[in-house]
Amino acid sequence: GPDVSTATLSPVQLDEAPSRLVIPDPIDTMFTQVEGIHDHKPRQIDQLLYRTLALGASDLHLAARTPAWVTLHGETKLMMDKEIDGRLLATVLEELAGPAQWDRFKRRKRLDFGYATPQSRFRCHYSIAGGWPHAVFRAIPNSIPDFEDLGVPAIIETFLKYQAGLFLFVGVTGSGKS
Repeated sequence: GPDVSTATLSPVQLDEAPSRLVIPDPIDTMFTQVEGIHDHKPRQIDQLLYRTLALGASDLHLAARTPAWVTLHGETKLMMDKEIDGRLLATVLEELAGPAQWDRFKRRKRLDFGYATPQSRFRCHYSIAGGWPHAVFRAIPNSIPDFEDLGVPAIIETFLKYQAGLFLFVGVTGSGKS
């Protein structure tokens, strides 16, 4: 996979006044479009999500007072040089969730929902960390990989011939159960 050490990443930067996220090299044309997404309203977070996809990372993590980071092959890698301002993060997350979902988040202190861009889908989880919003975005691939791409044992493919039964796939988050 790509080398995503902080020394080789083109970092995501914040404006001098924390009002919006700025990504130095837009990459929104690198991905195929998700079917049925034609009226997508771009959000500030989209470029960070697209960068996550370009790196081949599974998750994007955003927390106030820390730089953004991604999970790549089970390891965390910094994605930014600067810490994210808590107010800016709250604004970006509220924009993504919308008013009704944001009110629900403020009441329950956690929120799970899905988000789709023209390039991909994401499972979004908001929570509170240190009194500030924290968010994790899990990339959901547009295509279903075949058994060979997954690198699973050949015995797994034989499960398809059974018409009844229960198969349990267990493991820690990010271990490839999906």
